[in-house]
Amino acid sequence: MEGKIKIRTMEILDIPEIIKIGKSVEEFRVDSKIKGFWSEKQLRNWIKSEKDSLIVAEKSNKIIGFVMFAHHIPTGKVTWENAWIDNDFRGTGLIEKLTRKGIEDLKKKGANYVCGLAKTDNFASIKFLEKNKFMKGFDFSWLHRKI
Repeated sequence: MEGKIKIRTMEILDIPEIIKIGKSVEEFRVDSKIKGFWSEKQLRNWIKSEKDSLIVAEKSNKIIGFVMFAHHIPTGKVTWENAWIDNDFRGTGLIEKLTRKGIEDLKKKGANYVCGLAKTDNFASIKFLEKNKFMKGFDFSWLHRKI
């Protein structure tokens, strides 16, 4: 693929492509019944938020990776919500660059702690997080409901 990789903040115009990617990623599902991702409205609000960090990598005007962090201002806690890298760019260090950029941005906004969830059988994500100084905690069950 030609062109330079550009790392930047996610924009409103990225939403359709991000949703398409997100709905195709099995690891983003929280149970076997609900197949979904963030809605257009949720992403629009999230992108407009000054407190969070949503970073994309693009090459030749195509998104090839992204990370999405949610920042709880009162506690300084950040949740690493989603990360994805196109198969052609895995193993290139791109996820590290996106993660580092997101965390650097969040530190400037007062964040002091970041956590992430990975399915227990998602060994690649767990290995990546541990390699990047995340400590493995206890196993929990994900429980959820709409309100």
